[in-house]
Amino acid sequence: MKCFMNLLSVLLLLLSSTNVRSDDVQGCGGYVKSDVEINFAQVGIKLYTAQGSLKYETECAPNDGYYFMPVYDKGKYVIKVAPPPGWSVEPTEVAVTLDGETDACSMKEDINFHFKGFAVMGQVSSSGGGNREGPAGVEVSLHRGSVLVQSRQSGEQGHFVFTPLAAGTYTVSVTHPNWNFISRTSTVSISDQNGEVSAGSLVVRGYGVTGTVLGEGTHGVAGVVVLMRVTSDQDTIPEHYKKYSPGCKTELPEGYTISATADSGTALCYAVTDSKGLYSFTDIVPGQYSLSAHHHTPLTTFVMLPDAVPVTVGHDDAGVKQTFKLYGFSVHGRVLKNAGGAGVAGATVVLVKTSQTATTASDGSYVINNVKTGKYTITVAADALEFSSTIVSVSAASPTVAAIMPSHYSCCFRVVLDRAADAGHTAWAVLVSGSVGESSSVLTGKDGRGCLMLPLGDYRVTVQLTSQQQDQGIRFGPPEHVLSVSGPATKELVFSQFLGEVRATVTCLEDCPLTALTLLLRATDGTARSATAAAGGNKLKTAIATWKEVVPGKYQVQLQKEDWCWSQNSIQIEVNTENVEVSFFQSGYLLTLTSSHEITLPYSVQGSKSSSGTVEVQKGTTKTCLSIPGVYTFTPDSCHKFSSSSYKWESAEPSLVSLVATHHTVTASVQASQPGDFKLLVAHQDESSTVLKPKQSYPNNVYLFELLVKEKEQITFTPQSADNLFQYQPTSFPLTVESNCMSDVVLFKAEKALFIDGKVTPAVAGVEITVEAEDQRHVFVTDKDGKYKAGPLDNSLDYTIKASLTGYTLKEIDTDGNFEALKLAEVIVDIQDEDEKSLSSVVVSMSGGKSYRQNSLTRDDGVISFNSLLPGEYFLRFAMKEYNFQPATKMVTVEQGATIKINVSGVRVAYSAIGESMSLTGVLEPDVAVEARGVGERCSQYQEEAVSDAGGVFRIRGLLPKCEYNISLKTGEGFNKHIERMLPASTRVKVEKQDIIGLRLVVLRYFNQMDVVGTVDAPKEHLHTISIKVYREDVSDSPVHTVKITNHPFFMLPPMIADGKTYTLHLESTLSLMQYTYRTTEVSFTADSSFKHLKLNFRPTMRTLDAEMNRNTMAGLLLAIIVIAMMANYQKIAPGIEWCAEIISNMLANRAAAGHQGPVFSDNVKRARAKARKMS
Repeated sequence: MKCFMNLLSVLLLLLSSTNVRSDDVQGCGGYVKSDVEINFAQVGIKLYTAQGSLKYETECAPNDGYYFMPVYDKGKYVIKVAPPPGWSVEPTEVAVTLDGETDACSMKEDINFHFKGFAVMGQVSSSGGGNREGPAGVEVSLHRGSVLVQSRQSGEQGHFVFTPLAAGTYTVSVTHPNWNFISRTSTVSISDQNGEVSAGSLVVRGYGVTGTVLGEGTHGVAGVVVLMRVTSDQDTIPEHYKKYSPGCKTELPEGYTISATADSGTALCYAVTDSKGLYSFTDIVPGQYSLSAHHHTPLTTFVMLPDAVPVTVGHDDAGVKQTFKLYGFSVHGRVLKNAGGAGVAGATVVLVKTSQTATTASDGSYVINNVKTGKYTITVAADALEFSSTIVSVSAASPTVAAIMPSHYSCCFRVVLDRAADAGHTAWAVLVSGSVGESSSVLTGKDGRGCLMLPLGDYRVTVQLTSQQQDQGIRFGPPEHVLSVSGPATKELVFSQFLGEVRATVTCLEDCPLTALTLLLRATDGTARSATAAAGGNKLKTAIATWKEVVPGKYQVQLQKEDWCWSQNSIQIEVNTENVEVSFFQSGYLLTLTSSHEITLPYSVQGSKSSSGTVEVQKGTTKTCLSIPGVYTFTPDSCHKFSSSSYKWESAEPSLVSLVATHHTVTASVQASQPGDFKLLVAHQDESSTVLKPKQSYPNNVYLFELLVKEKEQITFTPQSADNLFQYQPTSFPLTVESNCMSDVVLFKAEKALFIDGKVTPAVAGVEITVEAEDQRHVFVTDKDGKYKAGPLDNSLDYTIKASLTGYTLKEIDTDGNFEALKLAEVIVDIQDEDEKSLSSVVVSMSGGKSYRQNSLTRDDGVISFNSLLPGEYFLRFAMKEYNFQPATKMVTVEQGATIKINVSGVRVAYSAIGESMSLTGVLEPDVAVEARGVGERCSQYQEEAVSDAGGVFRIRGLLPKCEYNISLKTGEGFNKHIERMLPASTRVKVEKQDIIGLRLVVLRYFNQMDVVGTVDAPKEHLHTISIKVYREDVSDSPVHTVKITNHPFFMLPPMIADGKTYTLHLESTLSLMQYTYRTTEVSFTADSSFKHLKLNFRPTMRTLDAEMNRNTMAGLLLAIIVIAMMANYQKIAPGIEWCAEIISNMLANRAAAGHQGPVFSDNVKRARAKARKMS
């Protein structure tokens, strides 16, 4: 049996050295693999977001092709391989959805790429211009001998790549249906690198240029000469055309005289349009050109527009979008104010048939261009004038239009109300009567103004009043205006109104505070006028207010002094034919209180022995009237502690009395099996603590403790005793204090406990000792002498003891908790910044040896240790966002049992923006995705992002100094489904050489959010094994949410959308079905409300094991399983077995020489029954 345990220990040691380890780093890793020898360091790996933003890039380890990239945030990413140009690697990219649990990266699975072969690369170029660029779309063929290997079209700038290819000699040729080539074939060879086609081996002679010349309408014009001129300043273009002529006519036809001026370029050639008006040029090399059109007959010369069209020929055919067209003639005229009068400036003249427009100049003149011969209707529009339509006939021989004058002129008037009585008087009917009996009526606007267009003549203007308006006393003067219209600029006519007066008297209990009294006269339409109160003669307790110029009608007189009580503070009145008087009387003083709790509040009045009483205060706001003036004192008496022991209030300077309970009484008890000196340790959320002594003791060894605690504060009660010999149930009790006093929140039961003493030989400090029993787990650490003391423990349980320490293998040597330690090789990396300060959280990736790789973070002291290493070569890479490292990589050779120390220096090159996302009410919002986008020409290509954590805190890393960024919500599928927008939409920050802190982003949720909470009815000891998965009806194979249950049976799902769909909650447990019998449950609900509460049940029962299976049978079965596993992984563990066998042989020989027999290794995770020793 001991030999079997030795073999098991060796196997576990070997597997620990070959397994992938990435215990404390979230990221993605794997290998680039190749069947032929390549330089892996030339292959890059890049991590992009789903939106295409580069988040991280690295290179493969040169010894084995391993790569690792840390990922700071969950979300959707794409891993892309970036080999040297032409290398073929598959796949080219892999999509990963990082959720922290089920994806390949979170499960530490490799994401591998495979090298497939080299490439032939080249470029199809264009002749002329002196550049090496070329066209896309050329058919490129690759032959090996007479066999066609591959064919494809050239891409951007004429580049093409054939891959993957084996070594050999190849011929490349090009073709195109429209273009001519100067050279079209080339030969290239491949050995151990890519093959490249020589520059200038595949050259296109030139490209086509086409366009159109149109006459009236859309028909083309034949026989138009289109001349092409070279406007590029490159000398290589004329040289090219001396050797290779363009595809057009180089001599002009008879009758055309076209000079080549310096500003219009050098004439190259011309083309003539066909019957459809089309022209074309061929074999034109890339460059800048100008086209001009020319056309005439013996009788007529036509103007062609535009004069010239610039054309840029790139590496493709050029279609000239701008057409040449024939042009027309112009018409002229004037617009006058009246016969023989001045011109109308700024009038709009419209040619109705063609919709052509013109605006008159200061003298009323206008010009309309591009007019064809015919009959037209002309309309004119100008401010305060009205014109009739004019019909004219124009031609090239008769282009002038007769003067146009107005038919009507604008006449305006205004009705003035000094004080508006109600909303019904905002519009008035005005009657305009002509001298020959004709009349017209118009309503004013809300401002009492109105206008009417009138022809020339004399008129009378009056305001028409209804009988109701006349009864209200509304009168205007003068009653009538006489108006003469002879042209524009008639003056505005004005009508005015008659008004009245209101008087209010106020009587106070003491001297009236004139400046504090506000009196309003409010009309039925809601409008109000205020008045200043004045003393009422010799009576200081009386005040008077007066309103003058009041429009007749119904009103409400209001008295506003909120801190006094009144018999009435509003009186209805009506102003008709005489003035109105009203009176107000004070009845007391208004006391306003707000309280966090319902209490009875006693009070007393200063200087008055008989003036005392109580006020019943409700939770929230309470208002009551006090009958006498003075200084009041309020004294709360409650189990709550308020912000003050008493509160003052004065009737002369009233203020809000705010009663806020800051602390609430909480009580707890300890019931012991025997008397003891018990205390209660209270741990507060600010990491401070309080030790309570019993406030009172009761029979049967019951001790009562009492404490005042802040509302919503999280505290934890932990019972203690002076001799520390007791065990407690529960061991501690966490509590969030509610808004009320809490009595008997927990009863601790105390009994005598168990202690275990042990040691590690030779003495090693820092060994982690784990003591487990059923659902209990306790961790202790050895001191510098290798000793530890475990306890206090529950004396009714059997315990298993395990020992572990990175870099050591530990063997149990007895059942008393004693262990023997053996040290393995290690590499220690120490990373400091430019100020020689320790740099924590740096990702250190190490690979090599016997298929070993590990990715870890440096500790707070900047150090990370790689322990339990086998001999071999190892490659290390150092990475942390915002830092560069020197050296960036390191190759080391590790000997058996050696300790290698590596010092690395980090220089910070980028910084972070740190802040909180919150609602309008200040509630911190988790799971909010934000992004920072660079601003300006130098920084616009940069983008970083982050997601706020459970506390609403976010950190956007990688912001470059001297750059400005806009921080906003991240958009796109899968982001911020619960967030509608941010206020403001973006926040701009400027990055200097330090982190930006204290950002506060206010976000608004969608109104269709749904909250789902629930409880799990299960034994408390099994709660931590339970998880809740949420499935949607249309995605039943993948959970949309997963919630882990901790020590509390309550859970809350992430915010959901009330989309009306059906969801199912499925309960799962990690309890072994070999030891327990249980049935998982599920419950369904419809997402159609803002809140749901659900309940799930979980009741496992213990299975009974076969007691007849002896230890030898179990050991034999375990040995068979291990042998099968070793055979299945022989290639992987064979080198390690040889090394372990050598160590076992040497140690057995040493022990034999020492004169005793015993195992060399033992399983350091073996379960052992600890000897229970009780402390007396």
